[in-house]
Amino acid sequence: MTEASLAEAQGTVSKTLSLWIGLTAEGDAARREVLRIMLANAGYHVELPSQASLEEVAQVSRHHDAALLILGPDKGPLLPDGSPLLRKQYDILLQAVSPSFRLIVWAPQDETTLYHLEAQELLTYVENTLTKRVMFTRTPSLPLLIGEVRAFLSEEVEARQVVKLYEIGFLHNVRDAESCFALTERLSARHKVQTLSFRPEKAEEDVQEALRLYRQSQLLVVFFHRSGDWALALAQQLWKLGGGLSQPTPILLIGPPDPPRNRRLSLAVPNIRLQIAELSQLEAHLEKALQEARKSSVWPETLRRCPYIGLRPFEEEESVFFHGREKHIRRLLEQLAEKKFVMVTGASGDGKSSLVFAGVLPALRANLMSAPYPSWTIASFRPEKQPLTNFATAVAAALGYSNVAEVETRLSYGFSALVDLYKASNAYVDPTHPEFQALSESEKLARLREGQNFLILVDQFE
Repeated sequence: MTEASLAEAQGTVSKTLSLWIGLTAEGDAARREVLRIMLANAGYHVELPSQASLEEVAQVSRHHDAALLILGPDKGPLLPDGSPLLRKQYDILLQAVSPSFRLIVWAPQDETTLYHLEAQELLTYVENTLTKRVMFTRTPSLPLLIGEVRAFLSEEVEARQVVKLYEIGFLHNVRDAESCFALTERLSARHKVQTLSFRPEKAEEDVQEALRLYRQSQLLVVFFHRSGDWALALAQQLWKLGGGLSQPTPILLIGPPDPPRNRRLSLAVPNIRLQIAELSQLEAHLEKALQEARKSSVWPETLRRCPYIGLRPFEEEESVFFHGREKHIRRLLEQLAEKKFVMVTGASGDGKSSLVFAGVLPALRANLMSAPYPSWTIASFRPEKQPLTNFATAVAAALGYSNVAEVETRLSYGFSALVDLYKASNAYVDPTHPEFQALSESEKLARLREGQNFLILVDQFE
């Protein structure tokens, strides 16, 4: 086999290119060495500097065809004056970019990587200064990175960079479509806005669309009016699924103070801001938030929450800090959708409560499981010494009954009484009822949007 055919069989480049990989944080030494070996196997001559003085960086374009900078989750080494070395390296290399010299910036992103504020600011700076000869990639996979580098340096593509197609990505629940229509119309007249209306019957499909919008927008807005619980849960799920702080898009949860339950909403999640204001003031808040998002992809005031909760179980509002059980959450949702009844068993301290409260419940509220209605009402209780009384109290609160004693009496008759209580509440919508059939199509749609799926959660059942 000839040398040329051997190179072709191994997938190497036909021309040996010289690549310089900059010095980053101390913990990146092993990754740089693995990357060097993989690039060498792909046919590149690679140099790893032992020191990355600014004088050396300034000479890189004279001796190499390309440079690669690795941006990790911390701010990296500092210069004597305290400024970040990586920022200065990037500026020098960016100025040297030419038809004969290209720059690659790699900021690996996965679900567990948490970028510090200084590192996130550098990523934002890189995004705002990209040119067609600068590649910015966030793939966490080294093999995929090698493929992107080869395509970029062989000029199959001009650049692989984070593309922000929209200024504002606007998400809302179908229940709130009418409330936000005028707002999105006005915003669309001045900005590039992409709107997505979440449909409970198309949950899985809409989640993927929301993730795409999350990555392609400068600012992601989740609007709520009568669906605050959904908005909170969805924002946290998108934050987790989209890569956390490694995803350079701030999220703004915004809605009016009425109904009153909106005033009780609270949030302490990195890079998600909660803004409650009158409908007439929401537009001004959105404009201000967009201006901030253009300057930085991080809400600085949201980075103060410690993710470590100690030995107690995770609560529902802490779902963004709950990781590692994604497979179990998906399996529980699948079983719940199929069988309607699921029992979670395990030894004490295994994390059953955390799995349900910080995993399953937020996923349900965010419509990650298809269901008849766009929101959920949940009766959560512990049996303890008075199981029926505690059950009745939870059901009454979830379904809007004021007389707990009456609910308890009816529940004592058996399971059919529970079904009757649900069907008699405002949470249930019967499409076959004559009164419903007499409504206009728009009224039917509005009534269906008011429906709520009903979940009973029994904790500490043993």
